[in-house]
Amino acid sequence: MSNEINALFKPSDFKIDQTVLTDEEKWEKLHALPKGDSVQFIYSEDEDETQYYPLNMYGLYYLDIDGDDDLDLIYSGQNGWNNRMGTKVYELDNDVLKIKKELNGGIFSLEKTDNGVILKTVENPCCDSYTSKLYTYSISKSLQTTIEEVVVAIGMIRWFDADKIETPVKTYSNLTLLADRNDFRGVSPYFRDRTRELRDKMNKGEDIELASIPGSTKVQILAHKQKGDIHYELVLTEPFKAPENSLYEFLREETFRFIGWRIVE
Repeated sequence: MSNEINALFKPSDFKIDQTVLTDEEKWEKLHALPKGDSVQFIYSEDEDETQYYPLNMYGLYYLDIDGDDDLDLIYSGQNGWNNRMGTKVYELDNDVLKIKKELNGGIFSLEKTDNGVILKTVENPCCDSYTSKLYTYSISKSLQTTIEEVVVAIGMIRWFDADKIETPVKTYSNLTLLADRNDFRGVSPYFRDRTRELRDKMNKGEDIELASIPGSTKVQILAHKQKGDIHYELVLTEPFKAPENSLYEFLREETFRFIGWRIVE
């Protein structure tokens, strides 16, 4: 596990690499879309009419991804209820913007590299869900998109000052990840098939077990807290497959890095 994860939690380091254009210029370049197409995500569609979520002018990012000196497009906009966000990647090919990929979450950072673009998006909880995801994608010069990393957390993603994150990486055995009521702040969890015990624990301010990870797990410590005589560390794990019976939601990808509290023994 690389210590470069520090950068994930220092918002001041995040940047947006793009060609700066006026709103009028951004709008004009949308004329390169195929006739009848839109960067906006579809709200509803039938035989007579297609309705779209509102256009996010601040979510139009023009930059040369493939190195041909033409401005390709990455768009981030509303893609569901409660301001759920999505992202689209377009290539400008023969003066036509062609959709290459749809991605989860809204853009948090966009960095050009010698090999293409590193794109980070945040997928915040929607409706009665309570799990956030921070995606890291690489987009090659051939406009191929690969998921490099998915960080999963309870509640809204928190940001940390990299200078205060502890190093080196530590290894723990049989790690149990926990959350408490404060971690669910800002979301409205509904545990579906989970027992009432979970809600009772949250209402009482007791710990909720999110996942038990057998074997050895490498982690980096993000923060500390104290509850009575109990000391906790907030840890970010190395990537691994989702453990069985985890309370983290929507674990569709192959591997994840999890954020959760650990009791210091």
